[in-house]
Amino acid sequence: MVVMREDAELPGDLRERLRTVRSVGTITGAGVSAESGIRTYRGTGGLYDDPEEGERTVEALSGATLVRDPDRTWRALGQLARQALDARPGPAHYALVAIEHRIERFVLLTQNVDGLHQAAGSRNVIDIHGSLDTALCTRCATRSRLARRDLAAFERAPGCPACGAPLRPDAVLFGEMLPSDKLRRIHEEFARQTPDLVLVAGTSALFPYIRGPVELARRRGRLTVEVNPEPTDVSPVVDHALRGRAGLWLPRISHALTPFAAAAIPRPRDRFGRPLPAGTPSELPAAPDALPLGEAVEHGLALLVDGHCFESHEVFERIWRAEAAEKDRRFWRALAQLAVAGCHAQRGNRPGAAAVLERARGELGRYPERHHGVARGELLDLVHRLVASAPDPRRSS
Repeated sequence: MVVMREDAELPGDLRERLRTVRSVGTITGAGVSAESGIRTYRGTGGLYDDPEEGERTVEALSGATLVRDPDRTWRALGQLARQALDARPGPAHYALVAIEHRIERFVLLTQNVDGLHQAAGSRNVIDIHGSLDTALCTRCATRSRLARRDLAAFERAPGCPACGAPLRPDAVLFGEMLPSDKLRRIHEEFARQTPDLVLVAGTSALFPYIRGPVELARRRGRLTVEVNPEPTDVSPVVDHALRGRAGLWLPRISHALTPFAAAAIPRPRDRFGRPLPAGTPSELPAAPDALPLGEAVEHGLALLVDGHCFESHEVFERIWRAEAAEKDRRFWRALAQLAVAGCHAQRGNRPGAAAVLERARGELGRYPERHHGVARGELLDLVHRLVASAPDPRRSS
């Protein structure tokens, strides 16, 4: 391991290796947002500088406290929000956006719930702990948007606008399980296709889902770099430990990368040579326009399960247009997008498929797990597997 201090330049051997990097997996923690005025949990200036305060905060932000005393949890969230009310993305956030634009494949795994990576412009983000931008009803699963100033003003648990039950933050609290879909994405991005560079910044790396990708990358001979003011549990594992602020080191790393010009990907077409999505009548025998809504939905789902993604898209597009004036318009459109994601995957356009899948996932998240008989989680898993198994012509071997 090579340790560099803040007043030093990137070492020559690191610069040489960075020039060959075509894919980057970045893992960030609270330290990346420290320069934006948001306190860390551990490390100098963090909540654990005062152990009693740290323990009280962790207890208040636990799943058990949310169940027992939701007002206490929301008061603690409000206090943290007030401390970060005027926080804006900093140099570290924007440097990661620059890295994403400079290389062929990029993924950002963050422990942060402040949304600053997304506000800066990062696109392929796995926010493993969720976000404080939204809240979920504890009874009916309605999702509500949360303005930062509203969150800062909470002194008690807000009520669901649909049923009045207490809301919960759309984030993983202490003592709760991590979401399985995001753990699968971590495995896909860091284990199945290990990036050329695994970059860890601003995290104490105490947890296996943080340390594990770094250790795996090192075993596979990939470049591993840590950026942190202090030594952490992952420091002995990495090739280079850069001591200091993420806002200083990450721009230097970005500038050292060789810009990658992505090859153009032809727009995928269906088996009849038609561009996707087309929305033209299917050549399969069923006539979904003549079916009642429930049967049409079952027909569209059956087509998707059987791999007839183009025809499934046609069914859900018809439903979407027929129900255009109804409240579920976005739901039917999201199902049509899922089928389009499958179309792209079958044609080998994995980046396009993944992008459409994420848009559909966000839209479907507005609705209950079972809506109009559609099992959202199962359907998303189906399309995710289809996308994950698709070839990606942009990825290096």
